[in-house]
Amino acid sequence: MRRRRLVLLILLLAAAGCPDPMSPEQVALEAASRQWTAARPADDSYVLMQRRICFCIHNFEMRVTVTRGTITAVVDAETGAAEPSEAYEWYRTVDQLFGEIREARRTDGMLREVTYHPTFGYPTLVSIDPIAMAVDDETAWQTTLQSRGEPGSIR
Repeated sequence: MRRRRLVLLILLLAAAGCPDPMSPEQVALEAASRQWTAARPADDSYVLMQRRICFCIHNFEMRVTVTRGTITAVVDAETGAAEPSEAYEWYRTVDQLFGEIREARRTDGMLREVTYHPTFGYPTLVSIDPIAMAVDDETAWQTTLQSRGEPGSIR
């Protein structure tokens, strides 16, 4: 009886488009998420170095400042030029990166590649492909945690 319920639950989850809770990818995602929860600054403020890779004009490494969970500044790491606030939507906080991964896992074939930081758990690479047959819709974010908490506190 118990086995039958488990089989039914797995079938229901698969039919609902939910990722397999026991897949290696899902286990890695949950482990990384727990690592990040333990490592994240108490006030959820940090600085990332992030490169958004896509078929777009701007693929440079940017310094992304996150204050209390919200992107508050994006600056070109090489030139120091600040991006307008309208451009913030192209970058991701760590929580948003985890959200991209979870959403892509719910959409079959959308998640191309993901890697996590071995100590802090945040995603260091997230690569998605929303439309498998399109050649210009792929997006990836390469991310390095520059500082946690107060400015200047490196990793």
